[in-house]
Amino acid sequence: PSKTIEGGVWSGFPCQTVNEVQDLFEFTPEQCTAAKNAAAFCGCGGSSGFGCFSGQTKVVVKGQGEVLMSNLQLGDEVLVADSKYERVYSFGHRHETVETEYLQLYTSSSAPLEITKDHMVLIEDGRSVPASAVQVGDKLQAIDGAVVEINAIKKAPRRGAFAPFTSSGTIIVNGVVASTFVAFQDTDVLTIGSIKTPFSFQWLAHTFESPHRFYCSYVSECVTEEYTTDGISKWVSAPLVAMNWWFGQNVVVMSLMFIPILCIFLCLGLANVVMGNLSAVILLGTTLWRRNQAAQKV
Repeated sequence: PSKTIEGGVWSGFPCQTVNEVQDLFEFTPEQCTAAKNAAAFCGCGGSSGFGCFSGQTKVVVKGQGEVLMSNLQLGDEVLVADSKYERVYSFGHRHETVETEYLQLYTSSSAPLEITKDHMVLIEDGRSVPASAVQVGDKLQAIDGAVVEINAIKKAPRRGAFAPFTSSGTIIVNGVVASTFVAFQDTDVLTIGSIKTPFSFQWLAHTFESPHRFYCSYVSECVTEEYTTDGISKWVSAPLVAMNWWFGQNVVVMSLMFIPILCIFLCLGLANVVMGNLSAVILLGTTLWRRNQAAQKV
């Protein structure tokens, strides 16, 4: 990969600390400093960063009402659809002080959705697309099942970056339905060269997260979490580096590696289906057992 900085942003490299980048790629201290000062480098939403919401956006927490994103905690149950709440089992990225540039998507909602350009939102037809791909006039899915039209798009610098994960892979922020994941390209589907694959970034990310979700649902309550110095969850930091490296390669290398990578995702997808069915059986069995115990007491 090239070791140059384009516009103050790494070309195809993941978010790292200055020392990590200097050690890995032998950048000069001046190059590291220049990149570190770019909002897209160690914040969310760079060419290979981690998509986030600003801390000033709001979510609806069960039993609490509207809560600032910066105050959201692991274990909180947030609104993800009309009258449906899900537990926040992880933060893909949580950094309270990083300087980040956000897109402000203005709709008829009370406040604009502040989101990094790589983070995905759900549009009218149900697809999850990166925020950078939407335009004024496009329609987003809203809290009540309706759609709201984007009437303005602006940019604003903010301190803090937050990317909560839920089981469904969606979350309602400032009244708009958004994904909890990021797109690695400026499109909703994985594209290699000029070929668009049928695999959406929403499906890829949600499938990849299935072991993490299963662990936090049935093995641990995941009330604590470890992060890198840049605020990236250690569950996703290494895979993030690997995927960013892959997307930084040429078409030939990406194509050669596509089949084994696809096999991994298909296996995870199959495991996700199996685990989902298994959890349903366990839940049904538990419910029947409890009813049986209650009937015996009577």
